[in-house]
Amino acid sequence: EYPGGGEAEFKALSSLYSVDSVHVAKPIKLNVDPEGKIVGFDMERLNGKTAREYAQAHGSIPAQSAEQVKETVRRFHESGLAHGDLNPNNVFVSPSGDIKIIDPVGYGDIPWEEFQKYADLDMQTLSSWL
Repeated sequence: EYPGGGEAEFKALSSLYSVDSVHVAKPIKLNVDPEGKIVGFDMERLNGKTAREYAQAHGSIPAQSAEQVKETVRRFHESGLAHGDLNPNNVFVSPSGDIKIIDPVGYGDIPWEEFQKYADLDMQTLSSWL
C-alpha cells in the first residue's frame, strides 16, 4: 500500500520510465475507486524474479544485470531523478538477465538537498547488495 493511494509513486515511476524505458517497469494507469479515491496503480507485468530471489537461487545476480542497474541509476541521477528505495526487492531479473526497476519513492518536486539525500541513498543501497 502507498500513502495517498500511490499517485506520487506512479508519477515517480513515470519520470524514471521517461529516462530509461528499457530498464524501468512501464507505468500503465492509476486505479480509482467509485468515490474517486486513488487506490493504487498498474504497471507492466514482469517476467522473472526479484534480484533478491534470483541471488538466493543462483548465489548472485548476473554481472550483466548488475551493470544494467548501475547504468540505469547513473542515468536517473544525471537527469535529476533518484529512486530512493533501490533494494533487491525493487529490481526484477528476467530469465535472460535483463533488469526492470520498480517501486520508487514518491518524492515529487523536492529541493536539491533532498534529491541529493535520495541519490546518496541509491548509491549506498546499491553498494550493499551489488
